[in-house]
Amino acid sequence: MARTLMDLYIGIKKREPVYIGLGIASLVETADSWFASAGPNIDKELRKMGLRPVLVPLRIERFVYYTVKTMDIPYTVLSPKGARKGGPNETIVKVYKLGSVDVFFVFDGSMLDAVYAKDEDALLIEFSKAVREHMGQLLTLTVSMESWNAYLHLAKLNIPMDGFVSPGDTDDYLETVKKFQDRGMNRSSLLLGPPGVGKTSWAADLALKTDSVLLCIEAAAMNKATDHGIQLEGPMQVIDPGITLFDDLDRVENRDVLLGALSRLNQVEHRRKILILGAVNDLSKLPLALRRPGRFDQIKEFNKPDSVIRDTILRSHLKALDQHLAEMHIQTLVEKTDGMSHADMHEVALQCTVRDVSEILPLIEIMRRMADVEGPDNVKSGQNPPQTTPS
Repeated sequence: MARTLMDLYIGIKKREPVYIGLGIASLVETADSWFASAGPNIDKELRKMGLRPVLVPLRIERFVYYTVKTMDIPYTVLSPKGARKGGPNETIVKVYKLGSVDVFFVFDGSMLDAVYAKDEDALLIEFSKAVREHMGQLLTLTVSMESWNAYLHLAKLNIPMDGFVSPGDTDDYLETVKKFQDRGMNRSSLLLGPPGVGKTSWAADLALKTDSVLLCIEAAAMNKATDHGIQLEGPMQVIDPGITLFDDLDRVENRDVLLGALSRLNQVEHRRKILILGAVNDLSKLPLALRRPGRFDQIKEFNKPDSVIRDTILRSHLKALDQHLAEMHIQTLVEKTDGMSHADMHEVALQCTVRDVSEILPLIEIMRRMADVEGPDNVKSGQNPPQTTPS
């Protein structure tokens, strides 16, 4: 498949099939304009430097560019001989250095037209290294808008792991997963529970303990993919995460997009040891096709913490924040936060760094009303205590 406007232009002139989301008339007009003005000259100059157009898989050149841009890596600007000068359609080349590889992004005005490098495989290897160096192991997909198009790129997944208390035993879970993987089988799990009980943090804890990359794909990214035809599996294959978390599955608007992404990811999963997780707040909103074994093999439930766990969570966060609190105040806060989540307890600990306990108690009541929390431990008004499914 062609990857640059020049390649598209040549393909159209030869009547070769070209698969792209633009109308063929506008594509010919755009390609004709670029080819006649600057395209051949830039291509010729860059090839003199030993560069070749990068044929990145699944048309993810914009994904690579926006991710590199997000990492805030310095770049230089070239104006190759024959490039179009001045005006809104000026041609420039932005050169980013990823490890030992220089990547040349060719822009016609504000639009990215082509990517050049000396070695495509080396580029993708150095890209993955740069992502881990600049962003760490916890990543999420986000969306950038350019004109009428939406493009995916990576960003840091900001989770307060300092003082984190796992809502479930990760060691036993990882041991079970390894037993299956040793037999050539991967396991996938649905993480079920209300917001704020630590589903995403638990997945992050898995990644940190196994020294692997967690890629969190949020519902917003999948919904943009629905509207703009973004292929989610391309970024997944380039990053090659050890753990992929589909967050808020019950908020995905187009289930066909979700099912398609999972099906294509399963093809990669069988070739590599990728752990696939899905987080859901309301199981009843999830289609049956996603609840069957083979898609997600088990359900792991997460409940709101009881008083003992709230005490542990609060103390852990206070220690991470280097904040000392009298024992009587800790007991008061644990008692007043009955029915609140892991995320709520982290917020209470943060408030302890700037407020007295007497000032925090009214805030807790506001938080409880906003979350409609009342009743005994782990029980929301009008609900029965959740049942735990063995993991």
